[in-house]
Amino acid sequence: MILRKSIALLCAAALLASCADVPEDVKTSAGSSPADSTAASAAEAPAGDSTAESSAFGEYDNIKFAPTFAVCPGQPEDIGIYEAQRRTDLTEHSEEIFKAFFGEDFDSAGTVKTETDVSFAHDGIELHVVPNYIYFTDRNEAGKNLTYTNDDTLEALCEVTDSFMDERLALAEGEATVGELSSRLEGFVAGLKEAGLGEYRPFTLSSLTNAKQGRSLPTTLLTYRKYFKGLPVFNLNYCSRTGEAPELSYKLIESDSVSFVSADRFFSGGFSSEYTEVRRVGEADSILTPEQAVETASRELAAYLDLTALRLDLVYVPVIPEGAADNSEVTLTPYWQLAFGLQPLSEHYALINALTGKVIYYEERREQS
Repeated sequence: MILRKSIALLCAAALLASCADVPEDVKTSAGSSPADSTAASAAEAPAGDSTAESSAFGEYDNIKFAPTFAVCPGQPEDIGIYEAQRRTDLTEHSEEIFKAFFGEDFDSAGTVKTETDVSFAHDGIELHVVPNYIYFTDRNEAGKNLTYTNDDTLEALCEVTDSFMDERLALAEGEATVGELSSRLEGFVAGLKEAGLGEYRPFTLSSLTNAKQGRSLPTTLLTYRKYFKGLPVFNLNYCSRTGEAPELSYKLIESDSVSFVSADRFFSGGFSSEYTEVRRVGEADSILTPEQAVETASRELAAYLDLTALRLDLVYVPVIPEGAADNSEVTLTPYWQLAFGLQPLSEHYALINALTGKVIYYEERREQS
């Protein structure tokens, strides 16, 4: 199908991205004190998403804060370390998924089933459900080239927070506000959650072009994040060739996103299945505070100057067991994710282990043309 082929091409393009060299001292433990002696209790972290005053973090020689800098500790439920597995039963819930997407336009008599795929189409929009993925495309817009790669030019990027809701982005046809676009699939994701099929929340909206590929129309992309026990699951681009934490390989990256033609028309989109708990394997009696996380990142990234922090999120990072062939079974560990750049497939960030203070740094290094 069109979307599946596009995703495969995007994955291949992102995997070719070269990565910045990471100093050896950043590739090992951060050297901070153990979590039980230096970190504040997880219960002391503020609940929900909140915008923090950058002054609360002091001043650092190498890290500045964007005017819209936000601290998002989420609302974790029983934070800890978990063995988890990807759902592979979405086809068994295809009717609930179709109803959530199409509403009263869904007629079960129109579904098409194969051994691994259930699909339904209405007015040119075709939605497919496979065991661990939901994807859709508008056949009426098939002639448009609204894909995206790691070599795109970023025309605009907005986070889906209160600070950006009234910002307007250009689309292939017309323009719309962040608030309008981020709520476009509100009923669908609410339906998935109500059916017990996962929680997804909008994360960023970006406008991307690529003259070298002949893409004069902007690809306007809304990214989502899936949640596990009240925290988003890390899914930013990562190139394993840095040599750091090879378990954070590109095969973790999921395409939870929607691209728009206009304010009320899609080009394509897809949502990967959620992670569900197998068992709890580690405690998190205390975690680093947001201030401690930023201080640790600044110290361990002293060799990197002029970093501008956009947001700080408490997330679960999926770690693939050694020797595993895919990401169907993982260990979810809490990290602070400090974002410096959020362009899709070209993200720039630091991950700070919320229990140990270990820092992982990623910055894509593009080839000079």
